[in-house]
Amino acid sequence: MDNRLTYSWIILSLFLSTNGTIRISSFIVSPNKFNITCQWTDFTTNVIFLRQTQIYPSASGEHSRFYNVLQVKNPASECHVQTSLPVACVCIKSSAASCIINNSLEEHIIVQWKCAIVLNETLTESNITTLTKYKPAKITTFQVNAFQGVSNVTLKENSTAMLTCISEGFPIPEIGLIKGETLAIGVSIVQSEISIKGQLNKTFINVNRQMTGKYTCVASNIHGQSEQSLYLNILYPPSVIRTENVYITEGESINITCKYEPGNPPETAVQWIKADVIYSNKTLLYQRVARTDAGIYTCIATNTYDNGHTNFTGVDSQRFILHVLYQPIVQRFSLEQFDDNLNVTVSENDNVVFNCVAEGFPSPDMRLLKDSVKLAEFNGKSQGNTTTRLWHEMPSVGRHDMGQYTCEASNTIGLGGKKMFLNVLFPASRKIPIQNVSNNRNEANIYLGGEVTFSFSALANPLPTSAEYVWHKCSDTNICTEIANSSRSYIETYRDFSNLTVVNITESDYGMYILQVGNGIGKPHMEVYFLKRLSSFPTKPITSVSHIGLISAGLSVVFILVVIFVVACVCLHLRRQKTIGKKRRISVCCSINPLLQRHYRATSFSALGSVGCSRRGYCSVFFIAC
Repeated sequence: MDNRLTYSWIILSLFLSTNGTIRISSFIVSPNKFNITCQWTDFTTNVIFLRQTQIYPSASGEHSRFYNVLQVKNPASECHVQTSLPVACVCIKSSAASCIINNSLEEHIIVQWKCAIVLNETLTESNITTLTKYKPAKITTFQVNAFQGVSNVTLKENSTAMLTCISEGFPIPEIGLIKGETLAIGVSIVQSEISIKGQLNKTFINVNRQMTGKYTCVASNIHGQSEQSLYLNILYPPSVIRTENVYITEGESINITCKYEPGNPPETAVQWIKADVIYSNKTLLYQRVARTDAGIYTCIATNTYDNGHTNFTGVDSQRFILHVLYQPIVQRFSLEQFDDNLNVTVSENDNVVFNCVAEGFPSPDMRLLKDSVKLAEFNGKSQGNTTTRLWHEMPSVGRHDMGQYTCEASNTIGLGGKKMFLNVLFPASRKIPIQNVSNNRNEANIYLGGEVTFSFSALANPLPTSAEYVWHKCSDTNICTEIANSSRSYIETYRDFSNLTVVNITESDYGMYILQVGNGIGKPHMEVYFLKRLSSFPTKPITSVSHIGLISAGLSVVFILVVIFVVACVCLHLRRQKTIGKKRRISVCCSINPLLQRHYRATSFSALGSVGCSRRGYCSVFFIAC
């Protein structure tokens, strides 16, 4: 027995621990010897060894027939071998037969073996084992996708790549893929019963930039090792670093640089863009920023690659918002349907809607004022943009609403505003309303020969013209005639007032007077006055509708009392002179109200006019108008 049989026993002991009814294995013992071992689990009386020979690489899948070249009979007892081959066999406990065959393997020849036994009258075959002349491992192909023979492969990030490594040798080589100095994906062995080639396929889905580097395929068996390398270049765009939003006051300067991390290739073009308009290259610079510069700015970084096989353009971008803070301005302040007129005229009881639009950043707060009194307000923080709108309605505007209105807009930067004058047209009326419906304030009681002034102050917009004040005198027959200026009556009119004065009152002057005044707005106003006769000398101040009449009556009464007092004193003095035998005369020139002429009679005096005492001791006065 050959000393190689001892090694066969060791191999056989390994097979005894495997599962299956029948198995065959083989290995090369020396360049001229190899071992074939068949192992089974059930009792048998005959073991058959079958052989098939093929030529590679032409034998790619087409099988030749297996032939019976070796039998071992009664392995449990005799272990009798029948064959024409130079062989030495040994049987092991009726469950295995191991044979060493002295035969040289030829180049490009593949020998395949299998064994068979009869179990329950059925021929049961084992697996197939392959033998060929030993051959060191050799890599025949290492490529990415279809880039055969290319040692530097360029791929775009997120594309799909499949690395294929093919080797041949016998025993069939083990194949490993290494990136740098690290085993990248482990070991993969692809074997065939009729081939000495091994193949490793590794697919990368969505390749990324971290996969850039050198990859090496290593194939090895007990007779040698082979390796082949390629470089995988992953193209990817640059990464722009985000810029925070900027808040800056109008008029200040700004300088912002677009920062980025280079991609592959590292050459990068950078530019700032706002609303599809290119503003600058890497640096965004404003010496004095304006409100129109506010907006969204985008930094775009681009790299490109073109080697004929692969075309690549990588783009990345980041944007920031430039907020320009500025003092608000009132863009529009108007009444609806009046455009932008800042001096608006409406009629009383019209519906008025104020519309005020302001712009500023931060969004301005708004107020509507009338003569510094706040009418409405709006909080601009409730709006996210730079424009704020204030709307205020007056359902029925009145004369008291006439005046100057101001729309103010304010924020943290400053204050802006616009003014508007609202002119309200309304018909004429009395400026001081009559409080007593009995019309006592429009009634005058005057004696014959006296005078009276009726006054009227108008409240109107527009104010009436002089021609729009018309005075009438109405008789008892209800016939009213227009009054014109004369020697005893005259009218004084100026825009907001009109006075009618009647002097040397006669009987025909008593009655009702009517003033009609208008201004073209609504119906004319009618004001009624009454002039009544005073039947006796007044003992109290005479009531007149005018302050001038009241003052004149008071002064007249005071003057009469003074004259009476002077006359009495003169009379007393004359009587004293007469008693002492002296006659003196005193000249008196006085001015007296014509009313006194009806109550006193004059006695005879000298041509100069004198005051003296009658025989009865009464004072006589000659009245001369001074």
